[in-house]
Order: sequence, then C-alpha cells, then structure tokens
Amino acid sequence: MSSNDSNLSMLLDMGFSEIRALSSHQDDPDIDDPIPEPEPAPAANAAAASSAASGESAGGTAGSAEATDADAKSLKCDDCGKLFRSPAEAEFHAAKTGHANFSQSTEEVRALTAEEKAEQLRQLEAKLEAKRQEREAEERRAELERERKRRTDGKGLKKWREESAEQELKREAEARRREKEEQREYLARIRQRYAQDRAEMEAREAEERRAAAGQPAAPAAAAGAPSGPSLPKAATPAAVSDGDTCRLQIRLPGGGQPLTAQFGAKESLAAVACYVRTNRTDGRAGEDFALMTLFPKRVFTAEDMEKPLYTLDLCPSAALMVTKPV
Repeated sequence: MSSNDSNLSMLLDMGFSEIRALSSHQDDPDIDDPIPEPEPAPAANAAAASSAASGESAGGTAGSAEATDADAKSLKCDDCGKLFRSPAEAEFHAAKTGHANFSQSTEEVRALTAEEKAEQLRQLEAKLEAKRQEREAEERRAELERERKRRTDGKGLKKWREESAEQELKREAEARRREKEEQREYLARIRQRYAQDRAEMEAREAEERRAAAGQPAAPAAAAGAPSGPSLPKAATPAAVSDGDTCRLQIRLPGGGQPLTAQFGAKESLAAVACYVRTNRTDGRAGEDFALMTLFPKRVFTAEDMEKPLYTLDLCPSAALMVTKPV
C-alpha cells in the first residue's frame, strides 16, 4: 500500500469526508458543502406525499386526544357522582366506599366557601366527638364488666372461705364431742371399779369381823357383791394392761401451738411434764410450770407427779393446760 492510500485511510478514520480527504480536491471552493441527495422518482414522490398526509392526519388525531385530556379537570365516581381533584382522592374514596367505576370529567371541583369549610369542620369535630364518646362508653362497659367479675370472684372466694371455716368448726366440735364421750365412758368405768372395790372391801371387813367374833363365814351369795353382770377389776396398776394408752393435748399459755402426745396409762405425770419442758414452742422452756385440767378444774401438785396417769383421771384422753406453779 502506498503512502497516499495510507494517509487517505487515516483521514477517513478521523472523520473527514472522502472528498475532503482526497488531496486532489482539497483546494476546491465547495469542498465543505454537503453532498446533494439524488432526485427521487415520481412514484416515490407520490408515496412520500401520501405518507406526509397520513402523518398529518395522525398528528391531528393525537392532538385532539391531547386536547381532550387537557380538558379533563376532575375524576368522577360513576356510582355516586362525586368529583375528585386527584387520583389519590379517588383511590381513598374507592377504599372507603367500595366504589369501582370512575371516569374523567370536564367539571371542575368547586372550591369550598368559608361557610362550607366551617360546616365541614363542624361535622368532622362532631364525628370525632361521637367517636370519643363511643370509646369512653366502651371503656366504661369494660370497666363495669371487670368490676362485676371481680365481685363475683370475691363472693365465690368468700363463700369458699366461710364453708371451709364452717367445716373446720364442725370437725373441731365433733372432735370435742368424741373426747367428752370418751371421758364420760372412762369416768363411768372408774366409778364402776370404785363401787366394786368398795363392795369387796366391805365384804372383807365383814368377814374379818365375823372371824373375830367366832361366827361362821357368810355364804358367797351374801358377800355383798353387786348383783347383775360382773364388773371389771379395780383400776389398780395390776389391773391396767401395758397396752393401755393415754392421749393428751397440752395447751400453752402464750398462744403457742398446742402439744399432742400419747403416753402409757401407767406412766407418771412427771413424764408428761418432762415432755412439755422439752417440746414447748412458746419460748419459755426454762421456766417452772404446773399442769391443770379445766373440766373439772384441778391443778396438779408435786405429789401428783409420781402418780400414774390413769389414777389422775387422764385416761384414755384429756386436755391439760400449762399454768404458773402453785
């Protein structure tokens, strides 16, 4: 490739026209004029004219549509006939009412007068006040319902407590009744044994008097023993078995928890006093005290401490109270 061809290619790559790039024409006066377009054929001219006419017709239609869009001044709800200034207002109306038919309208949304604005403000305030009153009424109803439920629950709890207290009183009364019944039965047995011991003692004394006077012994039927079914032996240590027990409830003076324990019928009262001194819960473990019964009232002395419980009328059960020493 020659240098001229190389320079021509470089000039063409740089954007110069081929006429300008040719060195043989660079001094021509029309070197920078545009290259004239070739003349179109007659058929082509007719097609171009038809195309231009069609373009003008389309442009006229588009211009008419644009003019129609430019004339729309509001949106109208076809369901209720209300006018809106913007699509946002129309969307809010559709969401609120459920209306779905809207169209453009040339009617202009009239600006509200001062009286209309004041009326709308009054209506809005009235709606807000109604909503507030409705909310307050609902809150009052809820509060009344909570208070009614609280009172109902309170009455149920109070009734349950009263029934529980009544049942507890019944159980305590039943326990006292059983204790008194056992006490009466025990006293009845003691009286029977005492009567039998007395009859046997009188019979022995009479036999001794007859023996001293030289009189013959009396028949067994005339021995002075009570008639009827045989009674148990006298309540002596030999007559009480090792299996007999004595259940005691010991009440403390300071309002402490009562002590309840079970002892053998042959145990002495000193064992009960030792148990109280060791287990009392009123904080007076080191103080001296005495034991007493209320029904009948009896304060046990130091001489009673060595006596068995059954000889002190404390079997099969009894209630003792801790008191000051005599």
